Amino acid sequence: MNKDLDYSLLKVLLLLNKHRSLKKVALILGKTEGTISKYLSKLRSQIGDQLFVRTREGLEPTPALILLLPSLEEGLNVIDSAVFSNGTLSLTNYTKTIRVALQSSIISIYSYEIYKAISKEFPNSFISLELWTDSTEQNILDGKIDIGVHFIHGERKKDIYQSKLINTSMVVGVSPDNPITTWKEASLAPHIFFKINDSHHSRRYFVERCLKHGVALDYKVNTDSFDTAMTLISEEGMAVVGLKRILTAVGLKVIEIPEELQVDISLVSCIKLLNRGHPLQVKLKELIKGVVN
Repeated sequence: MNKDLDYSLLKVLLLLNKHRSLKKVALILGKTEGTISKYLSKLRSQIGDQLFVRTREGLEPTPALILLLPSLEEGLNVIDSAVFSNGTLSLTNYTKTIRVALQSSIISIYSYEIYKAISKEFPNSFISLELWTDSTEQNILDGKIDIGVHFIHGERKKDIYQSKLINTSMVVGVSPDNPITTWKEASLAPHIFFKINDSHHSRRYFVERCLKHGVALDYKVNTDSFDTAMTLISEEGMAVVGLKRILTAVGLKVIEIPEELQVDISLVSCIKLLNRGHPLQVKLKELIKGVVN
């Protein structure tokens, strides 16, 4: 490998590996396809390998590149930390956009407080608080989202690092004037199935646990909008299962769920595994945890 390797082109290599197309990478970078082809030729010369071969499906990485990619990605992550000094984040001097993806209940309840916490520490950054979607996990891995906040799930991509933000139990939430006071009464009430994970992670662990114990909740509606769920609770007398910390934060009356039916749906921060020790992600997690706790 050439010692005079042009590090500015290495991110082009990662984009080519992701999209397997000169044309797509050219569009992303605002360059011509010919320019990206020249970049690839230069990388081939500097690294001393073909890097990609053309197939009907697009560009395919060579075995040498497949071995190189993990170290390459980790190395670029270190280079991206150039705005940091001795592992300490220069908050005032950080000017990049900070993008945070939030699950719908979190964006409804905590988005303003999260904004205030981040903007206070990063006064020169533009802050983007975005709704978690089916593409968020990939956006985290691609570096388009700095940190996400969602509920824990065992089926997330293995390169997503989940870290618990709060310790709390599952409860049933109803409106304060609802006469329900016990789990038995709550289990017979009309329920909202509030989708806490995206379509890639649709397994319903709590429903499975209830059915295993002979409890079949009467679900009347499915929604992934927290605001809609709150309206149904107040106007239709419905109930919803959620985390005690979140449901009490919006003023709902909560009914405890029996221990044998509890499942772990902890609120977690989600970051790229390689970034779990990065000062930016560490600081953002600290700020968000301070808000939701």
